[in-house]
Amino acid sequence: MKPLLTYILALLIVGLFYQCNTNATLKTAAEKEYGFEADSGYILKKQAIDILAQAGYEYYSNKNPKVRDSVDLNAADIKLTDTIGKFYKLKNGNYLACIEDIIHTDRPAVKVLTELDKSGKVLRSEGYFSGMYFCCWINKYEGFRKYGSYFSLSTCSTGSAYCSESTHLFKAITPQNSGIYSFIFSGWCPSLETSCQLTSIMEIKNDTVTMHYKNEQIKEDEDGKTQIIKTEKFDIKYINQENQWIALDSTKIREFPI
Repeated sequence: MKPLLTYILALLIVGLFYQCNTNATLKTAAEKEYGFEADSGYILKKQAIDILAQAGYEYYSNKNPKVRDSVDLNAADIKLTDTIGKFYKLKNGNYLACIEDIIHTDRPAVKVLTELDKSGKVLRSEGYFSGMYFCCWINKYEGFRKYGSYFSLSTCSTGSAYCSESTHLFKAITPQNSGIYSFIFSGWCPSLETSCQLTSIMEIKNDTVTMHYKNEQIKEDEDGKTQIIKTEKFDIKYINQENQWIALDSTKIREFPI
């Protein structure tokens, strides 16, 4: 009886060892090289540089389009353990990644949206341009999100005492469009006496987006303390037409210095 039990135990150990090795072998190159093993996750500096090195996107300088074809690495101030981007797994098994372009410091603030296949090869890339810096991003990855079947990527506009956020919604990788205003702060409201801040909550139903906006006028006293002196709430619906989100009535949003 003992020899039989020993034989069965040996078979179980061999089977378990074989299964573990088989699972490891079945990992795709993207899972091995970039750690894309879950439905979503984060991208560290080393993986980001590898992806950016093969991700070409059009860069417009003085209105002349240029395609990036070289790597002039200058990211020594970023640690290897720093998170540079974020990814989501697509239904077809590919991956959609958003990475800050950390290897071209001569360019303005750019987020690079890329689609990679299971082998880790970049299939397509698009550059999403912001102002002088990412004033509307808390960190390097939170501005790339997923809402149901839609992905969203935020770009920022900057100015003197000014920051705004535009949300770009898409189901597949697409060039940068005008986006939907989701946040605006201006130190100079139309009244020229107060600052104003526009915040929003986004609601998506089918292919219609409703932005629930809140407009606050903020006044600063002589001691530097601020108080909200007026609040207004309003909604704007947006529909998608040829990859552009169009406001059904943009009157209220146009009252802001945008």
